[in-house]
Amino acid sequence: MELSAIKEPSDPPNAQWNPPPQGWIACNSDIGIGHSQASGAAVFRDTTGTILSVITFKSNHCDPLPGEISAILEGAAAAVKFGYKNVIFQSDSLNAVSALKTSATDIQNLHFNIQDKTISADGHSTD
Repeated sequence: MELSAIKEPSDPPNAQWNPPPQGWIACNSDIGIGHSQASGAAVFRDTTGTILSVITFKSNHCDPLPGEISAILEGAAAAVKFGYKNVIFQSDSLNAVSALKTSATDIQNLHFNIQDKTISADGHSTD
């Protein structure tokens, strides 16, 4: 699955949800970081807003950016597992979306703690 359909945040965090186009599924992901643990979720909805599935996961991230990237990637892995084909990944983290859209030649310019995540997202190789 290619992560080219990642939607950049365009509205304030409490804005109304925008449904995906007909025939597509929206995957909204997020991470919450506490004092000693973090957890995340991905919610899959159809064009009517009906929840199709939800996943939750624990994370060891204490930094929001790698946590948000992990949340998007957990959603992508779940989409593959569920057999979803046309998925738009929505995130409230512009930095996570930008990092995942980084070209293979520019990955080395990202912070070291997110390089491996962006490589795995698009199948880039560091060789």
